[in-house]
Amino acid sequence: MTLRTHETDFRHLITLAQSAALDQRRWIWFLEALSRVAGGICVQLLGHDVRSQVPLGHIVYGYDEDFLDTFDSYYGSINAWAPAFGRMEPGHVFTTDQMVSEAELIRTEFYNDWVRPQDDIIGGAGAVLDRSPARTTLIGSNIPRRHRDKLEEPFRDLLEALLPFLQHSMDVSRMLGNQALEKHVLRAGQDPETAAIFGLNGNGQIIFSNSRGESLLTAGEVLHADVRARLRFVDTSAQNALARAMHDREMPELRVSLPFIVSGRNHGHLICRTLPVAPDDGALPWLIPASGSIDGFLLLILSPIAPRMHRTPRLPSMG
Repeated sequence: MTLRTHETDFRHLITLAQSAALDQRRWIWFLEALSRVAGGICVQLLGHDVRSQVPLGHIVYGYDEDFLDTFDSYYGSINAWAPAFGRMEPGHVFTTDQMVSEAELIRTEFYNDWVRPQDDIIGGAGAVLDRSPARTTLIGSNIPRRHRDKLEEPFRDLLEALLPFLQHSMDVSRMLGNQALEKHVLRAGQDPETAAIFGLNGNGQIIFSNSRGESLLTAGEVLHADVRARLRFVDTSAQNALARAMHDREMPELRVSLPFIVSGRNHGHLICRTLPVAPDDGALPWLIPASGSIDGFLLLILSPIAPRMHRTPRLPSMG
């Protein structure tokens, strides 16, 4: 398999990737075409939380639906390849045995109960497309052991040739998403320049945070992320308000939930507003997994409250 042999297919893949930059729902078209060109292998786009080592959603083609459900519920959290994600340099392709040795992999529960039953999809290659300090987006594949010698190296070469175009599509998608996000925040009556902004999926996991949001997470005084990368307020009443907003996001008539207040010794008082968003509302600056197209997301916006101004008595003026 060479790029010259499949030049028409290669150009088609580039066109699909470029269109996905404008509408992320088209990534599934790209993955379907990529799987076909690469010999019918399993392929995926995956969001991953580096700190908690848990998956944040995926777009896939070629995998068994039952195994995807178990990946989401359990096996994604013990993915034996995942520890390598944080070490993978963007722009470079890594094969599965470069992520973890086969000798180490076959001793894991993940391999024996999830990889091996799926026609022993031990082969493959992947690369980091986009990375922030806390989260990363990857593209990868899984290839049955019996086809590994034939398909793994050609796929690695194909992915290396596609990487610049895929990274550009991710950059464009993020830029458009950030612009749309600012408009969402402004419509909620908040200032995107001073607000801490989080994007939460249907499980409450943090799939996006701006720099001010990351600062709040690092401080841990007002909120933090749990072991499943879910946002948690320190204050119980604030956490209950967030839970109500997560429930309300599924009700189209409740586009904006009631605001609530949180405070911290080093952060003062913050007003919190939530806003449900979905792919139909426009671009978003994070990978939109298949479940996100159905369930939607929740924006959490925390803005500082200006301190109360103390009145100063005015001296009467004469004349």
